[in-house]
Amino acid sequence: MDLILLVFGVLFTAFLIIVIYKGASRDPFIKNEPFPENLGIQTDDYLPMIQQLEKSLPEGYIENIKNRVLREHPKWKDYAYDWTFFELKRYVVMNAILKTVPMFSSKADEIWHEMLMFTREYDQFSKNFFGEYLHHSPNMNSTPIPGERAFFDWVYLTLFEAGHNSSRIWGAFCKILLKKKYLMISGA
Repeated sequence: MDLILLVFGVLFTAFLIIVIYKGASRDPFIKNEPFPENLGIQTDDYLPMIQQLEKSLPEGYIENIKNRVLREHPKWKDYAYDWTFFELKRYVVMNAILKTVPMFSSKADEIWHEMLMFTREYDQFSKNFFGEYLHHSPNMNSTPIPGERAFFDWVYLTLFEAGHNSSRIWGAFCKILLKKKYLMISGA
């Protein structure tokens, strides 16, 4: 009986080591992969807007934001921050196109909060890119209105090529479908 318990213990320990090792070698939450050019915009019509956005974000401002965020979140990897900032820039483009865009990423929102901490630089960025101050409205609703998320997904996927990191930062896309009443479908 003692031999059976010993064998069982060794096998169980080996099983735990394998499970822990495989879990540690899984893909990270955000992959360290190259960024699509021009924010991955899917139409050349918005290239001037993308270029204006990049010109509106001075390098020193970007570095200061990154330093503050990484100091506050020491577990974030550099590339995870860079990908989240990349997705925040996509969000900013959506704000330039639409009247209002709900924020569906807590990580992107954290970076936006840090951008706001540099009040003069943020004011200048907003005026250079939008022509006016882009106000931050916190998303008080922890569960978004389904139609808002469906519309966000539709616009996002129309504008940008989405990859692994996009869905990791924003959450899975197209879990909620747009209702027919919002679409120009004959017979709807």
